[in-house]
This record gives sequence, structure tokens and C-alpha cells, in this order.
Amino acid sequence: AEQEAQERAEEEARRKAEEGRVAAEAEAQRRADEGERLGDEAEVSLLSGDEEASSSRGERKRSTTQYRPSRTGPPAVRKSTNSTDAGDGQPKAGRKRAADIEVRLLFERGGYCKIALLLRRPEGLPEECTLLTNAGSIDILAVGDEWYQDLVPDGLGAVLRNGIVWTDKSSGQDWLLSGREIFVLGAGTTHRGFVSCSHMVLGREHAVLCTTSTLHAVEEVLREAGCGTWKQMGEDDGAPQGWVILNNVDGNGRVRGLVPQIPVPLVDGADIFNALRPRPEIEIALEGGLSLGYSSWLAGYPPAIRVYGDPAHTQTVLIDGQEAAASEQGSYTALGWDEPRFHQVWCNNVSKTYSLIQLERTWKAWAAYSFPLPPSRGAFGTANRIAVCGPLVCPFADAEAFGEVMDQRRIIHVVPTNPVLLGAMPGQVLEAVSRRDVRGAQGIASPSFLPVWALPAQPLACDKRSTRILLVGELDRPCSIATGLKRSETPPGLYHWCRLILDAGRKGLAVEPPTDAAVELWRQYKRHARGLWRRAR
Repeated sequence: AEQEAQERAEEEARRKAEEGRVAAEAEAQRRADEGERLGDEAEVSLLSGDEEASSSRGERKRSTTQYRPSRTGPPAVRKSTNSTDAGDGQPKAGRKRAADIEVRLLFERGGYCKIALLLRRPEGLPEECTLLTNAGSIDILAVGDEWYQDLVPDGLGAVLRNGIVWTDKSSGQDWLLSGREIFVLGAGTTHRGFVSCSHMVLGREHAVLCTTSTLHAVEEVLREAGCGTWKQMGEDDGAPQGWVILNNVDGNGRVRGLVPQIPVPLVDGADIFNALRPRPEIEIALEGGLSLGYSSWLAGYPPAIRVYGDPAHTQTVLIDGQEAAASEQGSYTALGWDEPRFHQVWCNNVSKTYSLIQLERTWKAWAAYSFPLPPSRGAFGTANRIAVCGPLVCPFADAEAFGEVMDQRRIIHVVPTNPVLLGAMPGQVLEAVSRRDVRGAQGIASPSFLPVWALPAQPLACDKRSTRILLVGELDRPCSIATGLKRSETPPGLYHWCRLILDAGRKGLAVEPPTDAAVELWRQYKRHARGLWRRAR
């Protein structure tokens, strides 16, 4: 019944549109006839005047083009054999421009990968939408001002090959993915992992998603572009059915993209392999940081400035008119490049601008969610609960003073091999507990002190070839405590603090970073811990 009602409504809309078009054409023809009639009468009346004036009017009339109103009517029907619009594939009148659907590739642990679709969020659309598809409706949620959540539809291989058009049930907004047999995905763009882009760029990491039928030709073009070696990932590794993923893996098993080094001329015509042929043009990219939108970033979290293209034309990069230097990671910096103001990057007549904005913190944190801590862990001092407010995770002891407690705490990212944090005061020890029920979860901690070092939980049992003593804070010297204290007056955790430092010293663990200041500071901590241990015996 709903389908019949919808068909009747659409038929009525088409009928009214056709009546409007016919009426508009009739009105336009009437006005044109009226104009010709008035022009003929004026010309007859003017012929009685002098011959020169009549002749000049005749010339002006021949040189003037007659106005023809544009034909109005319903929009052309979008024909597609791969997908349908809301209902029967007929677009609604006044529909907005279709938003893009991007393809995203994520690599997980164990070498497995995941392919998903990213939907842009056009301005003015709500946080929640219901999409109409061939397979039914899909509810999506926004994950920011510009994007909706990732989606993995059924039959993803056919979706990528044929393309899709999804429509929001309420607003009529379309999302479009053009079907193709080759997708080029670039790293360091809008999301973590690899996101679809128009073509390969010299110097940037890429992954290639192609059908099995085009694999041989794709590999030939990648060799021409100097992409080196690559690894093929099939359906057993997470690729869609009938598709292959090409990427690179370094000696440590970490995923690295294909990096083209040689510009390749494009082939005339609509060659699908042109997306794999990098151009020699220069491209300036602003990657990472904390973006505020509209080429603005939060001060203190600037983007990484990278320049891609033919190396012969990227030798000189200027930031605010000063020559910039490239780091080992390939990003460029110059004096004052991260100051809160307007900046400009230039390279070979290509420029890009960005702004760093200083925002004053005028808000208070609040306990959005709180969870109990394991009773055997004293990771947060006297607090027996932990509170979460957005990206902030802090100890939670008093609801009324939560805002003040939040202001005094710092969030520290914990490396799995170094879960123990030490402060400058003897006894300041925190052992972060990782969640084993969440795969790939990153460890964070919020100690009641300012940590200086991160050590392994069992220094004597760790592998010294890969484990280091990490400097995670400032170069704070160890604090002295009163001598002659009774055993009952000894600060809690003093023995544990000393034992961890002495065990790491006995193991001979190296200091990271290996600077002279960091190494000398670690020597001071070892001497201080050795002295406290002797006095406490």
C-alpha cells in the first residue's frame, strides 16, 4: 500500500510538472508573438520618416538577438543499473547535490585489514540519519562536524565495482559512490589509515585496491612509477570478494604504503590506470594536528607540513618567507612556524596557508561517567573510582571538587612494555593496568604526580635489546626526603620506587632519548635510590 501511494504521489508530481512546463512554453510563445507584432507596427510607423533613420533602425533590429526563455520542467531522470534512489530511482524535485562516499582501509593486528565506507556530513544535516538503500534502511550517526560513522555494507565487493546511491529518508540528501575497478587510497589525509583519493602523489604513502582482473596491469603501472616491492592481500586477509589490496610491509611487520618515486605521463582518454600514474606537480599537505576547520588548527597542536611531488622541484620550501628544514619524518619546520597566527607555506610557486588559534579554557570538567577501580590497585592514590569526561580520564574522589581535581591531573600515554611511571619524589609510583578485554586498546594513566620515567614492570626479566628506560616528563631532579625517619614514617612506596630504579640499573637498560641530559639525570636517580636503600636497611 505504501508503494502504491508513493507511486501515485510521484505520478501526480510528474503530471503537475508537465502541466507547468506546457503552460510556461505557451506563455513564452505568447510573449514572443506579442513582441514581434509590436515590432512590426513600430517599423511600419517609422517608414514614413526619413530613410536614414529607418535604415539604421533596421540594422539595429537585425543585430539584436531575440530573447528565448529557458524551458522549465522536471529534472532529468538519473538512470542507473547499479542502484536505485528512494523508491523507484526517480530523484525528488529540488534535491541537493550528492555528497561523496570515500573508501577507508584500516590495518589491524595480525596483518588483517578492514575496508569501510566513509560518508561526508553536509552542512545542516542532523547527527542521526536513516538511509534508504537497495537492501533496506541504515541508521547512521555523526562522528564530527564533517563525517558520519564508518559503514561496511553487505556485498562490499559488488558495491565498489558497481557504485551506489544512498538517500536520507528525511531530507532527501544523496550520497554517491562511483563504481570502479581501481581505488587509490592515500595515507595522512582526513582519517587514520588510508582514505580514497583521486590519484597517486609522488612521495606519499598509498595503498591500491583493485579487482583481480586488473591486478596484472596495475602491477605493471606501479613498476613504472617506482613503487618498489609490495604485498598482495586477498579475501583471507580482509579484502572484499573479487578484490586485491596492494601495500608494503617493513622488516618489523608494520604496514607501509606504496611510495611512487617516478612521475609517469598520462595516457590520453579515459584510462582507468591514470590514477596510478603520479604527476610531477607539487602538492603541499597539512596533516595531523588538532584541526578546527577552515584551515585553522589549535595552537599547541599544529599540523605536520609535508611537500609531495618531483624531488627536483621540492628542494626549497619556505614558511612565512623563511627557508624551512625537513625532519627525519619528512615534515618541514621553520622559526615561529607553530606560533598562534597566520602562516603561509611556499614551494615552487605553490602555496598553502594555515592559522593557529589560541583558545582560552573557560569551561569546567564534570564527571560524565565514573567507574570503580580494582581494589588491589592503588593507581590513583586514595581515589577508588575513575571518571571519564570526553577525552579526559582522571581520578574521581569528590563529585563537588571534580573540576579542581581534573585541572591538576595529566593524561599520560602508557607504552605496554613500560607500564610503571615514576615521579621525582621517592615513593611516587604508578603501575598502569591495561584492559585485556578490549583488543588493541591503548593505555593511558592519570597519576597524582608529574611522572618523569616509564619503566618495565619487571626490569630484571625484560629483554634489554628492545626495552628502554623512557623519559616521559621534564628533566626534574630527584627530590630529597628527611633523613632519620622511622620505618613507620617512611613514605608509602619508597622501597618499591628504589627497587625499580636499582633493578633497571642492574639490567643495564638504555635511556630513551639517548641525550646527555637524560643519561645524566638517570645517573642521579640511581645514586639517589642507592643512598635511600642503604639508609632504610
